[in-house]
Amino acid sequence: VCGRSHSLLDIEEALKLLPSVDFKSWSLDLISGLPGLTIDSWIHSLRRAVQAAPEHVSVYDLQIEPGTPFSRWLQQGRIAVQQDDIASEMYDTARRILTDAGYEHYELSNYAKPGYQCRHNLVYWTSKPYYAYGMGAASYLRGRRFTRPVKFQKYVNWVETQSKKNNKIVKKGTDQEQESGSNGGDNAFSYEQFLFYDEETAVETKQEKLFDAIMLRLRTTVGLPMTVVHEFGGPLLIDQILCAILPHVSAGYVTIRKGDWNMSSSEAENLIRVLISNTDQESVMIRQIKAKEDSDVPAVNKGRNTEAEEEKKSLTIRLSDPLGFLLSNSIISDIFLAVDNA
Repeated sequence: VCGRSHSLLDIEEALKLLPSVDFKSWSLDLISGLPGLTIDSWIHSLRRAVQAAPEHVSVYDLQIEPGTPFSRWLQQGRIAVQQDDIASEMYDTARRILTDAGYEHYELSNYAKPGYQCRHNLVYWTSKPYYAYGMGAASYLRGRRFTRPVKFQKYVNWVETQSKKNNKIVKKGTDQEQESGSNGGDNAFSYEQFLFYDEETAVETKQEKLFDAIMLRLRTTVGLPMTVVHEFGGPLLIDQILCAILPHVSAGYVTIRKGDWNMSSSEAENLIRVLISNTDQESVMIRQIKAKEDSDVPAVNKGRNTEAEEEKKSLTIRLSDPLGFLLSNSIISDIFLAVDNA
């Protein structure tokens, strides 16, 4: 069904060989929502995964992308996608079986035994820089995102071109070091520039970085700290986001953590209302209009480092498990809209 080169028998054979290999940890990937997959067969797969005892398990819901064999088969009527209620049941079943087996559900699609969270992926979800090598590999360096060519010949041509550039940069840097006795300084940046992205690769805007932080951090059970939001837009932006999540807090899809205190839905809802209403005795909408009309925008936030503002910064918003995670696209879209209107 998946078009993979290996079969179920190959997987079972690989699992038999694992004890003979000195791996400190290993991970197993599962895909839910496959055409023809039933709840019973999904439960069997999950229980077999628990029996295999990997330190880490990733559970991905099938996403059909344009131009893929699955997309063609769907258009041809050869396959049918799972109904939303079945897909949701599979997601919740995975969460229940894996957490009951001692795995921590630490990210939307990932589970780990204590101490075995994927450090590699945590780099992505906290917007830290990373190198990537190979055809189609995506890097994130100095605020730039760059993907290498995905077609083989284009990739070969790119490597040859970049190699010539790198040789010049390294030679120039070596000559400068000999003359100045330095260790290269900005040459490291030049080397990265030509090795991982092109000159025209744009630096992410402040809003793009904010959107990345919102989308990626809300994938995790740690959530989105308001201190991160404050760095991008101050207390006014926190107000906008709190207003956007208020209906989801009331519905139990978003939770609030204040320090070490996990607040109930009613407690979080009441706190948000109090914090927003106490801000300069103005509604968020009035302050938004005032900020847009005032040419000196920073003045809107002047003198507002009050106890209420510090309390806002102490909050962390998280999606509830499983309902908040299941509705993550809708919730994050509401937050993005609020940020756009800020």
